[in-house]
Amino acid sequence: MPFYYFLFFPILLFVTCYAGIIFLSQGNDKNDYKIHFWRLLQPCVILALLLYYADNSLLGSVILLTMVLGSVIAFTFPALYYFTHHGEPDEFSFPVDFSYGLFSITLLISFEIIFYSFLSPRLSAILLTSIETALLIPCIFQIAYFAYYHECIDEMAIKALLETDELEAKEYIHLIPKLTLFFVIAVLIITIFCIYTVNLPSKPFTGIRLYLPILVACISLFLLFGNKSKALFPRTGFTLRFFRMRKHIENLQSSKQLNVDYLHNLTITSPINNVNWGTIILVIGESANRLHMKAFSDYERETTPWLSRQAQTSNFYLFPNSYSSWIQTPEAVRFALTNKNQYNHIQPKEEISVIDIANKLGFKTWWYSAQGYSESKSTDVTVIASDAKEKRWFMQDYSTSQYDEKLLDYLKNITVTQNNFVVLHLLGSHARFSQRYPASFEKWPVKKDDLFGDNPFDNSILYTDYVLSQIFSYATEHLNLQAMVYFSDHGSLVGEKRKSSFSGFEDTRIPFFVYLFDSYQKRFPQTAKILREHKYDYFTNDLIFDLICGLLQTDNFPSDKRFDISSEKYQFTKETLRTNLGKTSLSEDTYKVPDIV
Repeated sequence: MPFYYFLFFPILLFVTCYAGIIFLSQGNDKNDYKIHFWRLLQPCVILALLLYYADNSLLGSVILLTMVLGSVIAFTFPALYYFTHHGEPDEFSFPVDFSYGLFSITLLISFEIIFYSFLSPRLSAILLTSIETALLIPCIFQIAYFAYYHECIDEMAIKALLETDELEAKEYIHLIPKLTLFFVIAVLIITIFCIYTVNLPSKPFTGIRLYLPILVACISLFLLFGNKSKALFPRTGFTLRFFRMRKHIENLQSSKQLNVDYLHNLTITSPINNVNWGTIILVIGESANRLHMKAFSDYERETTPWLSRQAQTSNFYLFPNSYSSWIQTPEAVRFALTNKNQYNHIQPKEEISVIDIANKLGFKTWWYSAQGYSESKSTDVTVIASDAKEKRWFMQDYSTSQYDEKLLDYLKNITVTQNNFVVLHLLGSHARFSQRYPASFEKWPVKKDDLFGDNPFDNSILYTDYVLSQIFSYATEHLNLQAMVYFSDHGSLVGEKRKSSFSGFEDTRIPFFVYLFDSYQKRFPQTAKILREHKYDYFTNDLIFDLICGLLQTDNFPSDKRFDISSEKYQFTKETLRTNLGKTSLSEDTYKVPDIV
């Protein structure tokens, strides 16, 4: 057959992919389009030569299947990203994905020629189906994620996935409706079966010299996977983000080492340094929404009976205008517990935590977590927790998830022979809500399929209120409690599935309170007075570090007192504070705290 006969598919693929670059990008200029033109032309020319070389020995259905699979590989991430982010001011373009898809086609067709020339049709079909399925798996995962969350998977979602422990992963799977899981599995099985069926030819290939197919296969393999810095696969949209976040996690521990000398040379003084003073407890909540907490809002349900009573005393300071800096635990907690926040540019070598500060002041530091056991991982939270002198996670002692009140068992390990700084990390209202409280706390009935509704969420808030009361009572009676701080890592959009991207302020409105014992207020009356004056000030939880420094009365720490809500120099307002990792101003939130709060 004449050569032009074999140009149809390459030309069709070229036009389709080039149109994909044009219409699924934002911010490309003429020079970009020129470069992308030549990049796409190369695999299409190779494909035309390969098809011409094989002539009519290749089966039409097998070739057609390969073209379809390559197009799916090329278009998946660019299309999903465009549907999620088009119209936003950021520029984006994913030409590598299209080149990757086209070279995947040349690779698969080369394998088809080679396999069908040497192996039996059945074995060839099995090998080809396995390779094609492996290439499709990232696409299937991305499409399933988009179908479930209606948005493209991003770096923060990948980060959360990489940092998820086994128990949390199981709980997440249980959150997905069984019908949805069944549908995804069924589609995957049917897809694999269809690929295998098409790949099973009715007649073998004969008489084809394999020089060109082998050469094309080698070139394609090298271009796709061979060179780490220039290979196409690591530079595709999804894979680039995956490896970037994995590298970030791997670098967390090494980054921590950068500030060892800085911390060693840092001198911190305080009036309570080397004085037998007492205990400070910092409680980190999980997914609590203050609009579902009576003590912080005009919510019709009394979900916080203990805290509502304490709010009437002079020892408790509730801040109803508090927000999280981000909507996922790792970044939110890291910003909260270190001197890095949305408003400064702290370098890794200068990044220190509240645990470091307490250690410097001679406190015995404790970290007890109801979250999944992650001591062996270099996650944001674990890197901070690793510096505590005593640390323990539930999953080191229990094979199944426990309720937060189990933390009281750990508190019994603490003595008052020294000053104590204690961090307690709750499971709080982490989805699945109905699994976060005992049956005795089901005040509002929960239906079996009610996974994200008001009733299970409010029950979990009611239980958190009880847990906080028990922590407070025990510490007051046994640990010489001087101060207690509670805040949630982020909020929760009740009634909706959790997403990895910022979708509004509901996920960021958090509870935050400070308790100061009488003896603390007597010794530091100015701190108590200023906190009371700032009751209705706006606050983001990435400034918790500065508050803790204020409560510890660090008088020479090199930090801007404007970040400390217990300082008279605190100057932040709704207009100057931000969330969404600094991208969104709180002034955009139209919600206003009722006057009765």
